[in-house]
Parts: sequence; C-alpha cells; structure tokens
Amino acid sequence: MQFLRIETTPSITILLTAVFLLLTGNLTFFSNFVEAYPLDFKNGLYMLSVAILSGCINVVLLSLLCYRYTTKVILIALLLISAATAYFMDTYHVIFDGTMIDNVVRTDVAESIALLSFKLLLLGVLPSALIFKDGNHALDSQTSDHLQIETHGYCNRPGDDDDSHIRQFLCILRP
Repeated sequence: MQFLRIETTPSITILLTAVFLLLTGNLTFFSNFVEAYPLDFKNGLYMLSVAILSGCINVVLLSLLCYRYTTKVILIALLLISAATAYFMDTYHVIFDGTMIDNVVRTDVAESIALLSFKLLLLGVLPSALIFKDGNHALDSQTSDHLQIETHGYCNRPGDDDDSHIRQFLCILRP
C-alpha cells in the first residue's frame, strides 16, 4: 500500500499552507483578540477582515519566496518553525524575541527531546510530510524539456536565429 500521495500545484500548496498557519499558528492571537474585542457582529467582521488580510499577506510573501525548487524547502521549514513557536507560545505563554531565540540556540539535545510533544509533532511534522510527498512542486525535467522542444519547434522557423531568446519568450506567451 502506497503512502497517501497528494498532487497539487505550488499555488494551491502555498494557499493551503497559509490557511493552515493562520488557523493553527494564531490561536493565542485570536483568543486575545476576542478578549480585547467582545465578539459581536461588528467585531466579528473586524476579526474576519484581520484574518483574511493576514492570510493574503502570507500568501503573497510565500509566493514571492517560493520559486520552483525552493517551494518544498521553504514551506517545510516554515511549518516546522511555526509549529514549534506556536506550541511554546500557547503552552508556556512565552514571547519569542531575540533573547528567546538565543536560548533556543543554546538548548542541548536532552532538553530539546524533553520538550517534544504529540501536539508539536502533529502540527509540524504531519503537514511537512504531506508537502514532502507532494510531487508537483517544480517543473519536472521531462515537462521542462517538453516545453523547450515545443517552443523551439513552434516558434523558430528555418533560417531564424536560434539565439533569439525574446522570440522564444514571446512564443510562450502566444496563445
């Protein structure tokens, strides 16, 4: 039996990761938000707009950072780091600043293993494993070769200059 294999486009994976981070990494933020602004219709719309804006900013930033072969690496690293920080912020009520990051770097292996929990593994490792198993995060070499052969055959006519990169680029854009 093959492990669960999900194939999506990089854009969908970035969108799903941003939504996952919004829902799981900001529980303390949203609980403090509801505490500060009692939940009624007006404040509910405000909270919804903050959530949507935060999600959109995440999607835009991830889209700028994730390119071709870096998508999996960046998303997996982000999921693991955000799961760890959200877990410790929610469990131990700490704020991550420069001093806390210095403490994290100075922590030894025994102390790190003692701090691991099922929740931390569930929120970080499971989504990271799903992204790792996803097969469509970069153009395969086969697809890339196919595109090059197709554009060369379609755009370059006999006698044309083969080094015309602008022509090849415009050919890709041509419907």
